[in-house]
Amino acid sequence: MRRMAMLLSACGMMFVCAAVRAEDNPAYTQWAKFKPGTSTTITMSSDAGGQTSKTETKSTLAEVTADKVVVEVAMSMEAAGQKMDMPAQKMDIPKKMDAQPAATPDAKPDPNTPKADTKTSDESCTVPAGTFKCKCVQSTMDVGGNKTVSKVWTSDEVPGGMVKMEATTDGPMKSVTKSELKAFDKK
Repeated sequence: MRRMAMLLSACGMMFVCAAVRAEDNPAYTQWAKFKPGTSTTITMSSDAGGQTSKTETKSTLAEVTADKVVVEVAMSMEAAGQKMDMPAQKMDIPKKMDAQPAATPDAKPDPNTPKADTKTSDESCTVPAGTFKCKCVQSTMDVGGNKTVSKVWTSDEVPGGMVKMEATTDGPMKSVTKSELKAFDKK
């Protein structure tokens, strides 16, 4: 009986620790404020080493509960002259997620990890779906002779947050990738 009490106590402590370690999931928060049927359509084009591709992703809010949202994602991709439509898939986004482990005080950064020069600003961003108040994050990084400059515009006005993205890499591995919100149907 005493062993059972200790086991139940230990299980209870594990549950409390797990509950304390859970934190709000920003993806849930971004989708949960909208009604089912709300959708976003994002297009992306990429040119890497002369190889081009285009992708269109439609995300539709299927369900909102106190514990999760369910988003149905359908994607169409075109590469090398071939077009593929992927079957729609439902994705559960939980309200809570495990907290990231805190770095230990004696942890040292890896000197081989490149550091990005990052700037943040508030900007208005116009895309085919409309004009949105956005947070823009611009990052510049140089890795092995390849300089990458990226800009990402996100907005709380849009489920999923993504409004626009541009990334350019110069050097031996040249590439250009662009993504933008093509359509936003708010319910």
